[in-house]
Amino acid sequence: MRRSSSKIKHGTSEMECCSDDIGPEINTTHIERDFLREVEHAEELANAIEPGSTEMPDALETIFQSALTLGRNGGVDELMGEMESASLLYSKAVRLLRFLLVEAPSLILNPPFSLTNSDRFRLRNYIDILNNRQGCSRSQRMALVKCDSDQPSS
Repeated sequence: MRRSSSKIKHGTSEMECCSDDIGPEINTTHIERDFLREVEHAEELANAIEPGSTEMPDALETIFQSALTLGRNGGVDELMGEMESASLLYSKAVRLLRFLLVEAPSLILNPPFSLTNSDRFRLRNYIDILNNRQGCSRSQRMALVKCDSDQPSS
C-alpha cells in the first residue's frame, strides 16, 4: 500500500492515507464519516465560545491609532535629522486622518460611523499640525540639499 502523505493531519485516519487502493463506495463512506466528525468538532468549539467573549478591534480606531503613531514617528525622525523620512511619515499620517474625516463617515457600517464636532475639530487640528511639520521638514531638507550643493568639492 502507498501513502499519499507522510504526515497525518488532524482528523485523518490511517485508512484515509491509503485511499488509492479503496473503492469509491468505501472512500465516500470514509469522507462522510470524517466530515461529520469535523462538523461535531466545530460545533464543540462553537459552544465553547460565548457570544461577546471575543472582541474584534475597531478598524477605524486602528486607523486613527496608526495615524498617531506615524505622526509620532515622523516627529522622532525629524528630531534625528531624517527629514525625508519624517516628511513621508507625516504625509501618511495626514492621508489616514483625512480618510477618517472625509471618507469614513460615508461608509456603510454597522454600527454607523459618525464624528462629533469635537472629533472633526480634533482631526482637522491634527492634520494642520502634521501639514505644518511636513512643510518644516521639507524646508529643512531643501536647506540641507542647498547647503550640500554650495560646498566646494574636494
